[in-house]
Amino acid sequence: MKYFASTSNEISQREVDNAKRAKDIAREAVVLLENDGLLPIEKPCNIALFGNGVRWTVKGGTGSGSVNSRSFVTIEQGLNKYGFRIVSSDWLLRYDEKRRKHFSEYRAWAAERAASLGVNVASVAMNEGIKECEINPILEDDIVDADLCIYILARNSGEGCDRSENKGDYVLFPEELESIKKLAGHYEKFVLVLNVGGVLDMSEIKKVEGINSIILLGQLGNLTGEVLPEVLLGMVNPSGRLTDTWANAYEDYPSSATFSHVNGNVNEEVYSEGIYVGYKYFDTFKIPVIYPFGYGKSYTSFETKLVNVCKMNEVYSKLAHINPVGDMDIYKALCKKTWGELAGGLSGSNNINDILKFEDDKNSSDKVNGKFNSDSDVYERYANEIFADCGRFENLEELSNKVLLEFKVKNTGAFAGKEVVEVFGSAPKGKMDKASKVLIGYTKTGEIAPGEEVDAYVVVDIKDMASYCENCSAWVLHKGNYRIYVGKNVAETEYVADINLDEMVKFGLCKTIWEKPSALSELKSGYKLAEGEDFDERKAESKFVVDVKARDIKITEFKYTEVRESASDIAKKKCSESMAYSCDSNTKDITSLEDDNNCRLKKDVSIDMILSGEASVEDMVSQLSDRELALLAVGKHKEEVSNEEKDVEEIAGNSSVSVPGAAADTSDCIFESRGVRKLVTADGPAGLRLQPVFKTDLDGNYIPGGEIFDDTYTPWADDLDESKCVTYYQYCTAIPIAWSLAMTWSKSALYEAGDIVGGEMEEYGVDLWLAPGMNIHRNPLCGRNFEYYSEDAFVAGMCSAIITEGVQAHKGKGTTIKHFAANNQEDNRFFVNNIMSERALREIYLRGFEICVRRAKPRALMTSYNLINGYHSSNSFGLVQNILKDEWGYSGLVMSDWCTTMGNFDQFYMYEIVNPKSAPSGCVYAGNDLIMPGCTQDVEDILKAVQSGEEVEGFKISRADLEACAASVIRCVVEIERSKLK
Repeated sequence: MKYFASTSNEISQREVDNAKRAKDIAREAVVLLENDGLLPIEKPCNIALFGNGVRWTVKGGTGSGSVNSRSFVTIEQGLNKYGFRIVSSDWLLRYDEKRRKHFSEYRAWAAERAASLGVNVASVAMNEGIKECEINPILEDDIVDADLCIYILARNSGEGCDRSENKGDYVLFPEELESIKKLAGHYEKFVLVLNVGGVLDMSEIKKVEGINSIILLGQLGNLTGEVLPEVLLGMVNPSGRLTDTWANAYEDYPSSATFSHVNGNVNEEVYSEGIYVGYKYFDTFKIPVIYPFGYGKSYTSFETKLVNVCKMNEVYSKLAHINPVGDMDIYKALCKKTWGELAGGLSGSNNINDILKFEDDKNSSDKVNGKFNSDSDVYERYANEIFADCGRFENLEELSNKVLLEFKVKNTGAFAGKEVVEVFGSAPKGKMDKASKVLIGYTKTGEIAPGEEVDAYVVVDIKDMASYCENCSAWVLHKGNYRIYVGKNVAETEYVADINLDEMVKFGLCKTIWEKPSALSELKSGYKLAEGEDFDERKAESKFVVDVKARDIKITEFKYTEVRESASDIAKKKCSESMAYSCDSNTKDITSLEDDNNCRLKKDVSIDMILSGEASVEDMVSQLSDRELALLAVGKHKEEVSNEEKDVEEIAGNSSVSVPGAAADTSDCIFESRGVRKLVTADGPAGLRLQPVFKTDLDGNYIPGGEIFDDTYTPWADDLDESKCVTYYQYCTAIPIAWSLAMTWSKSALYEAGDIVGGEMEEYGVDLWLAPGMNIHRNPLCGRNFEYYSEDAFVAGMCSAIITEGVQAHKGKGTTIKHFAANNQEDNRFFVNNIMSERALREIYLRGFEICVRRAKPRALMTSYNLINGYHSSNSFGLVQNILKDEWGYSGLVMSDWCTTMGNFDQFYMYEIVNPKSAPSGCVYAGNDLIMPGCTQDVEDILKAVQSGEEVEGFKISRADLEACAASVIRCVVEIERSKLK
């Protein structure tokens, strides 16, 4: 067995470098919520330090999103390192003792509960995770003389169960609030730091007098504790911005009353708020909030002015004479994928080093092929930002609906800092309800010195202001004026420009996938057109106006799959149509080709033949047996490892053979016969989650022990003879959680995060990263919000796309965007049925996936556990085949979430299960290509359905359906291997 891990326990240069890179990213994620001028302070000082996050700092959430890194710097350690002297310790010692007891009691309780229920401890931990330890009160003796007092408030959450709206989670413990009040009242200088992975109730905190500053530190990975002192000292000027709305009260969220366990019903979730999620609700309905979407302060101030607006096809004409290039350290292969190969032949080279050899300098007048036409020709100087923001485009027609906004951003304060420019659009009202504003673009500047003014650019697309019309089953842009707003957050915007559309256009002609549930009543804004109006006839009132013609917007009518074609028929057509394949017969008649003994259709196709162009994936698939196809469509389970262990299933994490701790492998059932190897998949939206230390015998056989999952650890046998073992090390970098990554609002930081992960995938032999997670923050109580980016689909889509570009710049590596779709609840996540309209689904919960799929082409995608309008997402033909594959043109691998089809649901002992499980036959029917990690029963059910022609668990499937799934798995292997050859 080949292992990629190192046998040296020395800290590698990669670990050192990646920790630094992750820290650079983390610096950009910190959000300054409040500051009365106290911060930054001049130098390290004596501090009184309190709170549950001081020594028990959270680097990231629990479950599959956790990362097993070598080391972690707590906030206490970080403050000490930077010269701060902590003069309070008694409270911390008491809390340490209390917390250890709390954890010990929980572990004992979980073990007893698991034994009494006949389930494993991990199931109890998933369903009934440990709650936050109650806080010690602040005693009079705890208050000591100090220059500064800091309170660290921490919260953790994770996979398997949702957060609580009660005290000690979303709401503060009474002791926490009283402690903050007492300390803020006593100390002249008091800072509150939030080491959290999701929104908290800030209503009572906002009433406390004496709080000088509030810092949303977030959960920033390995070096979380080192970032805070840099912020305090002004070494870092906070530049993060919120990607969620922080409401005045939990009850203000439109889904608050019915979310998850709140109303006692975890089997059905009615999305009655429709499209009004997050700021789209609060801004449209004018609901006051504590912190609006996009909010964040700085130690300095900025002035942002829009100076020009023009259509992107005009910009292209000015740039067509040069090769737009990117900064190697920032965009790397993102630039290549964005414009190096696909942008109408802009670049004359396909070599990434040739394309990116020019290091962009915004203050230089040099360019790749000579000089700029003039020093003021900023288009050329900013070519990479402009084209990267524009995204992938294949021809000039796609630029007709894109508009470039040019800004001047000036630092008007006393500190150097970075500014975020947020662009919102307001569509004219038609007969459909619409949110008052939607985010359509953003950018973040580099560091700007006091008094300095820089250029900034944002490309917006009028299509991002479209609405999905259920009556006409189409994406619609209504005739009229589309207003553009720019601001520091959604509540503080300025109306600066207009895009006028001359006629209504339906540019995406779809088919109805779900009829609107009869019981669903959605929230409406109450807006109505005036008598005789067909659209909102408001006029352009800004300085900058751009006209867009409806006739210039490409109209697409999608072709939908109804019955899948067999691999043999596809192979025959390809053989008949292509002259690249050699057959003795000169005829193009398929029957004659079948009779030709030298025709490729009769050869045993291997992966090498596919890579060389001698054969196609369909050629191979057409030759496979039903069982081989079924095994390919199901992950690597015990049947394939040992016939003696046929009935023993491997169903959870740590099930990869060559990369211990990775989530699972795909099947290698045709490796010996065809050369199609397995693929290794690994968890972790905040970095790779692998087993940090593992052992093998001298023959390379894995020795059980060392497995880690959150707080559970499996030791090696006491009698293990170390002299007969080889020890391996797989320490990975914990980058900031997805929520914190999104709050950087920095595309370069996101790309860098992906690049870190992609590099470690190369080192450890991981093919597919089971991330990014990109579900919507519909409600602040979702237990996995830390793994997801935002309440806004545009933010989620852009973040996941750019991280995917960073990962996939590494040859043969791929992301697996998840969970498709509407995985917004953890309680009873396998069986909750989400009732929603097709419009809400497409505009809110699918939109981010569409952005990522179209722009970044992720190698894989993972479906979700939940049902949507009565069908599991993994069993939904309309969702997976019609929308994802037919409409979006997705050709990557679609896999299930782990164990979604398995029949043993003891781990869901808390719930009365009323909805069916996902069916293996349903996965094949829907186009969910791969069931992970799979079990023997999945294989047998699929074979029974294919060979009998009868319904199995409610679904009929054909061999052609199964061939399509197996072909996707093989194609993913082929594409990964092919990318390594370039």
